Amino acid sequence: MCGNVEIAKSVFKNSQMGVETISTLVKVVKDEKMLEELYSELGEYKRINDRAKDTLLNFGQQPESINPAAKASADISVKMNTLIDKTPSHVAEMMMQGNMMGVIKCIKIIKEHPKADKTCLSLANDLLKHEESNITQLKRFL
Repeated sequence: MCGNVEIAKSVFKNSQMGVETISTLVKVVKDEKMLEELYSELGEYKRINDRAKDTLLNFGQQPESINPAAKASADISVKMNTLIDKTPSHVAEMMMQGNMMGVIKCIKIIKEHPKADKTCLSLANDLLKHEESNITQLKRFL
């Protein structure tokens, strides 16, 4: 399949991590402009996640949720990092670090499977663009 399933799985997990992280963050962030940005990012992560899920199902694959240990670790990390500092600058920095990890994962999976079909490559490229856009948008909060 030229990496189609691998790309869809990667996009599913990465976008799901974005959904989970932001869902935790919006519970502690008080700044209205930051909340607006986070909800905007969350909506796009959900759309990409749904597309990745549909792609996996079309390939006869069941989407695999994030490892519970990784999910718990990320949740604890977000809560600990915002316990003392909930400022927009700090939240933006945390998010940008996560976005950069997403950028790296997207670039790697695209380069590993250059012969994947256009639908899967488009899905990965859409997540990549979203991660890069998030970084750009969050810079204003630093």
